[in-house]
Amino acid sequence: MIKPMKQNHFERDKFCEVFNRVFGEKDTIDFVSGAFGKHNAGFDYQTWNFKCFCIEEDYHILDLSTGVLIVWYKGMHLGRCNQCSRPDFTLKDFEQMLSELHTELIEFYGENK
Repeated sequence: MIKPMKQNHFERDKFCEVFNRVFGEKDTIDFVSGAFGKHNAGFDYQTWNFKCFCIEEDYHILDLSTGVLIVWYKGMHLGRCNQCSRPDFTLKDFEQMLSELHTELIEFYGENK
């Protein structure tokens, strides 16, 4: 039997801290609400290396180059019940992933104003 991903892969406070450090508070809110830059179609983003999407109330960030999947429950409840597909994925790895995602979001959808 395939085991489900572990709940709370990262401590929620650390998850939020890293997200806000990389994105900044405004970009985090706009990204999660689906209104980053010129994008205004809900939490559904596609860049070269990332696919971000929502299924019911679970928010997903998929790194297409590595296959790493980050999931959390209820978008604006950032980090709630977070999961990661790779058990050895660290906060430093998460920060690097978010940094690359943020850069690509700006390239695809423009600076967030």
